[in-house]
Amino acid sequence: MANDMHIAAPEPRSVVTEPAASTFPNNGRLMLITPSRLAYRGLFGSPGERRFGAWTFYVALQSPFEVSIDGAPMERQTFALVPPYTAHRVRTSDLEMAVVLVEAEAVDGEAMRQNLIGGAAERELCAASIRNGFARPMSRGEDFDLRFFGQRLPSRTLDTRVQRAIDRMCSQPAGRLSAEDCATLTGLSFSRFTHLFSEQTGTTFRRFRAWKRARGLMRMVGHNLNLLDVALSAGYADSTHFSHSIRQFYGLTPRDIFAFSRQLSVISQQA
Repeated sequence: MANDMHIAAPEPRSVVTEPAASTFPNNGRLMLITPSRLAYRGLFGSPGERRFGAWTFYVALQSPFEVSIDGAPMERQTFALVPPYTAHRVRTSDLEMAVVLVEAEAVDGEAMRQNLIGGAAERELCAASIRNGFARPMSRGEDFDLRFFGQRLPSRTLDTRVQRAIDRMCSQPAGRLSAEDCATLTGLSFSRFTHLFSEQTGTTFRRFRAWKRARGLMRMVGHNLNLLDVALSAGYADSTHFSHSIRQFYGLTPRDIFAFSRQLSVISQQA
């Protein structure tokens, strides 16, 4: 199923003209992060296998890249969409790439795919829109979806009890909220809550919580912080657990992520 969701787009017909260096500091390298979206343009490196808990758009800025999804052979592409929690690998000869993440629980994934990449023309337009989103001057209050997709993505409505647990978890990603705590919070038995949670989110409570904790790391990049302090602040018991969990999701060590974030402009929107 994951391979069916792998969407490739042809090379764009026109080349986006990058803004003057003064428009974006640090050679255009930046990250915009919101509670349910993340856009990154910057150094890419050579990540190992990744498993983001979000719909992930990869867009080439110059040369095509190679991508393997769910163990499939590498394919050469300029644009790809990877479903949430799907193992994949990406290799590029370029220094930089554009990556946009949309949290799985925040969007109707199938409707989004149909709206954005239902056909070849739509796929090309989506890739160009993401490139343009990084090329234009950015303000903190601008609507994320309109900037990078040219339209608001179709939202998803979850069971209110599951949404309540997710809201609590996302408000404190470094916390120790357990499935038992959430069952009590929602007034459900443990077994009923975990079943409903998996049914609604498409993954287990434990994996979902691990992803939210790992995603919380992104709000710390761009700062000159000690990695052990980062690990403890992010809710990890020790540096070994921290490194293993981050690498499992990002395909990079925390040290690599912080190294790539040097000279990166970070804009954070709380809502």
